[in-house]
Amino acid sequence: PLAEQTEKKLVDKFIQRKNIYNKDIEIESDSIRLTFYDNGDIDGDSISVFLNQKPVLANQQLSSRSLNVYVALDTLLDVNEISMFADNLGRIPPNTALVIVSDGVNRYELYLSSSLTQNGAVRLKRKKKK
Repeated sequence: PLAEQTEKKLVDKFIQRKNIYNKDIEIESDSIRLTFYDNGDIDGDSISVFLNQKPVLANQQLSSRSLNVYVALDTLLDVNEISMFADNLGRIPPNTALVIVSDGVNRYELYLSSSLTQNGAVRLKRKKKK
């Protein structure tokens, strides 16, 4: 199937780039909402988003309107990784986005930047229940 080939190509490209970790976040729930906005000038940036090296969103253009992705975390892993892959660099490289991570309790704002050699990434750790 075409979708599988496209996904494989995307994953192959993704793996060739280095993940640059922006920060670690403690998450209280099993699923999160990621909201992406183009940071700065709206310049045609297009991204794909990966959870644990699998695409959850492919080739979406960033704008001043929110781009929402709902993600179920892998509860068997201590750490889940969200990575932002630049499909292009828009008119003003690198590809930068404001990302808001919501777990239903907390809301974290961070900036991710990705280029044609690096992915912006964040580690999500499950908060230990007391």
